[in-house]
Amino acid sequence: STRSILDSDPRHHFVDKSDGNKMDVALRTYLMALKEGHQQFVFADVATAYFNLPGFDLLAEEFGKVAKLRLLLGAEPRPEPQWPEPQPGEPRDEAFTRRLVDQSLRELDAALLRGRDLLPFDLETDASVRRLLALLRSGKIEVRRYARQFLHAKAFLFRTPGGGLVTGSSNLTYSGLRKNVELNL
Repeated sequence: STRSILDSDPRHHFVDKSDGNKMDVALRTYLMALKEGHQQFVFADVATAYFNLPGFDLLAEEFGKVAKLRLLLGAEPRPEPQWPEPQPGEPRDEAFTRRLVDQSLRELDAALLRGRDLLPFDLETDASVRRLLALLRSGKIEVRRYARQFLHAKAFLFRTPGGGLVTGSSNLTYSGLRKNVELNL
């Protein structure tokens, strides 16, 4: 049978959504194991191209228990066949990439605003928003935006003795952590 991420050692497992093997469960299990291992201070760093409240909410309780959470948000490139053609005289290197990154970041901003505007008006969403705002106001979360180039990488780094790294294809979104077929280690 497939080894479960809930086994005694939650590290060194592929997380691929099969058999309930979901990224949010793996990350929560990993953070709980670090805390149970008497790690007083767990520092978490997350690099992700996309972020949304429902994804953050899947991990909010455990993120609230870390000493510091640093989020690095960026944008992923579109698939290369969807790239616009360079403008006449525009080099296909740094200036072209800069234009693509700027365009992707504007599209990401618009998507975040749309997502915010489409959040349901219910008690659960209200609690999620309040939880995120409380963590932001507490100073436990530091958020930066990477805008120099595309940020295609996704990583969850736990900086503490016995910590580790979970990396793969999952963004910090509900779909990335729970629904999409992703591969992480």
